[in-house]
Amino acid sequence: MHLHNNSDAIKEDILIAGLVPTMQPLTVVFLSFLTLTVAVKLPSNFQKCNRKQPDLKNCILKAAQNGIAQLTKPFPEVRIPSINPFEIQELSVLSNEGAVGLNQTFRNVKGFGFPQIKIDRYEFDFDNKTHTMDGVFPEVKLEGEFEIKGKVLLLHVNGVGQATVVLSEKTQKNPQGKIMKHAVLFALVVCVQSVKLPPNFQKCNRKQPDLKDCVLKAAQHGVPQLTKPFKNLNLPSLDPFIVPAITIKAGSGKVAINQDLKDCNHHGFNKMQLDQFEFDFEKKSLRVKGMFPKITITCQYELDGKVLLLPIKGKGGSTVVLDNLQVVNLLGYEEVRKNGKTYARFVKSDLDMSPGLIHFNFDNLFNGDKALGDSINKVMNENWKEVFEDVKSDYTETVNRILLSLLNGFFSKVSIEEAFD
Repeated sequence: MHLHNNSDAIKEDILIAGLVPTMQPLTVVFLSFLTLTVAVKLPSNFQKCNRKQPDLKNCILKAAQNGIAQLTKPFPEVRIPSINPFEIQELSVLSNEGAVGLNQTFRNVKGFGFPQIKIDRYEFDFDNKTHTMDGVFPEVKLEGEFEIKGKVLLLHVNGVGQATVVLSEKTQKNPQGKIMKHAVLFALVVCVQSVKLPPNFQKCNRKQPDLKDCVLKAAQHGVPQLTKPFKNLNLPSLDPFIVPAITIKAGSGKVAINQDLKDCNHHGFNKMQLDQFEFDFEKKSLRVKGMFPKITITCQYELDGKVLLLPIKGKGGSTVVLDNLQVVNLLGYEEVRKNGKTYARFVKSDLDMSPGLIHFNFDNLFNGDKALGDSINKVMNENWKEVFEDVKSDYTETVNRILLSLLNGFFSKVSIEEAFD
């Protein structure tokens, strides 16, 4: 987890997809040290520096590196508590407008791993009266009581219980080639109560001889009902199924278009004709096979790239219609025990999609030049197979994430014992 702090204007620039702002309590620790130790002598095991020494920056950095590592115990004489664990009575995080829109309250939190920070920069600017710090926490673990309410992606999330949040460093390069370090959420473990299936959802027994047929019929009966949300089951409506944003990167073939799609409404998911919906409890897998007669997707789009060497650029409304979309998917899950019940946590989705026909229509291409726009739409429709193949991997990955979110939302509420008597 990467830290940058300027005490002249404290900013928590790590959101972790809208989750816990762990930098705030650490900032409080440093500010406490800076403000409360005035006129108090430092303990002998804390290194001191002289503002006039030529290597002042290096001295302060070493002093900070040495000092923070000692904070596994409190130093009451300088009013510094232990930061391993670092105890926080309450943290509140308000919802943002991104993919994670959660109001969160954490109480009686214990934080572990703060003394292990690897400090790269620790500087005072006495002229501008600022203090700057950069560093990396290899891992920070927070444990405490939580209360959350809101949405993650499209799923309603409400809960009260115990939480464990683990943040760790992840390094990657941005499009300009610069290395970026992000805070990554590895685990958020919550205590939940198993929810019973509504009576209009068919149930099956794992021991019945026609289990495969029963599960398939239950799925065939259940999917068409999802024209409305079932919030207690963490299931949104599938008609329309709304995706706030989709980003598709330019392919390397004949179609090289960067696509930013927003406010996408998908119609037709509830019309799926299922041929297979089969659990293998020994292999912990789910195999799904079926066909969507028609999927209609309307979005606000922004395109920039080339189609068959023809430049394409525009921003506006779009409609994409996929006819006879064949899908085959093999999903893998893990079993998680909570409160004496077994829950499925899906961790893998291997999806293949094959449409029978695709029709594209992008309004307002080339700033509303109708002749050019109609020409590009015609080219894309005449070459729809090439267009789809070039962007298939990104679309498939997007659908994989959606499927995992839907299944994990449902099976985080409904235990295997409840779903299969």
